[in-house]
Amino acid sequence: SNTIVEAGSIWGGVPAKFIKNVDPEQAKELNLKIAHNYLMYSDWYKEN
Repeated sequence: SNTIVEAGSIWGGVPAKFIKNVDPEQAKELNLKIAHNYLMYSDWYKEN
């Protein structure tokens, strides 16, 4: 629907809905946390 997602905003869901705005430091912390979780989850699916 031509929605513009601005920097510093968090959206989630399907369809995506606005959740909240975050400052740059919060965004950095969230990105690091999410990246760490993806790495952890990927280990669960690696073949032995």
